[in-house]
Amino acid sequence: MKMFRNSKKSKLFIQKINELLSDSELKLSKALKFQLLEAMELCEKGSKISYLSYKIYPWVLEELALNRIQSDKLKMFKRYLEQERWKYYFGSALGMAFTLIR
Repeated sequence: MKMFRNSKKSKLFIQKINELLSDSELKLSKALKFQLLEAMELCEKGSKISYLSYKIYPWVLEELALNRIQSDKLKMFKRYLEQERWKYYFGSALGMAFTLIR
């Protein structure tokens, strides 16, 4: 059951990236497109979505700041990344807390 749930989440992650890349009205920078394509490849290979969200988030923020035409799709993707990336922060903060105790 767990593998099915993870594949469902990874399909959703890939679907959201495909929606961004296929939108012809949205002018994405080459750097963001590269990061999105790389994240799709890593997701298909089995990388955690929380790590990929953590990795992509700064690029999406930069794109929103530079892009004068605010896109609802890009804003929704940013919210999705915020929901997913907290798991990576939580895991890295807990890991660091326990290593400092020793």
